[in-house]
Amino acid sequence: MRFIAGASLAVALTVLALGQAGGLHPLGDSLAVLQVPALALAALGLAWVRWPAWLRGLVLLAVVVLALLRLADWTWPGPVPEDPVTLYQKNLRFDGIDAAAFRAEIGATAPDLITLQEVSRRNAPLVADPGADYATRHHCAGGGVGGTAVLARFPAVPGSAVCLRGMAAIALEGPEGRFWLVSVHLHWPWPYGQAEHSAALLARLEGLEGPVVIGGDFNMVPWSHRLRAFARASRSDLVRPIGATLWRSWVPLPIDHVLAPCGGGRKARPELGSDHRGVLARISLGPECAGD
Repeated sequence: MRFIAGASLAVALTVLALGQAGGLHPLGDSLAVLQVPALALAALGLAWVRWPAWLRGLVLLAVVVLALLRLADWTWPGPVPEDPVTLYQKNLRFDGIDAAAFRAEIGATAPDLITLQEVSRRNAPLVADPGADYATRHHCAGGGVGGTAVLARFPAVPGSAVCLRGMAAIALEGPEGRFWLVSVHLHWPWPYGQAEHSAALLARLEGLEGPVVIGGDFNMVPWSHRLRAFARASRSDLVRPIGATLWRSWVPLPIDHVLAPCGGGRKARPELGSDHRGVLARISLGPECAGD
């Protein structure tokens, strides 16, 4: 039993250590996805192994610190402004969204901004008729599971629309000034092409002038190198608390996120026939966020 515990602990600690190294190799971000179950496995292993007390104590301290950080991610609320702008983020699922339920959801939540992924031929009509009136609709078609889209109650800046693989962006004239609204859908992580895909999008994001708001299916957890890179490139903060937006077997995956200049608060919304839950975020676009 102690051999199994020791082997399990060694595997868990390896996953935790390498999961911090996403900036050195994309394998690190793939292992970051496993950080929560690895923490649980490490805690169990520590209860059984016969290591020196000082070593067990040191490892336990590291595990506790990481566990508290992840607990804060899941529970610590973000700042909600008094007069927020609302954003609804949703992966539509290329073949499964309930169109009537989605339109009812948009009518009920009445978001100012909408970011969509997996906008396939089947659900593309939802961009034209989402269930409420939007002054701006920008759809970037894509192969495979579909493209990305953004919708807004605010008017667009003429000629500002951008389409890249996995990204739709447009500049808007908001109530507090001009800002960018971006929808992102990243490729799966290593050994798939997320790192290369991200590099192209990050280069474009860094060139956008002014505040940037992003909603997306990043296929990556918020404590990864990848998410931190998107926050830096867009000069924005993660809207909190995070939550599981996709379940694979028994594993909850927080992979749908909103980034905004001053962060903000968010709540989970129903799946509506998709395999991803929606996210309703309340953010600020005020002048205090313009240059941060």
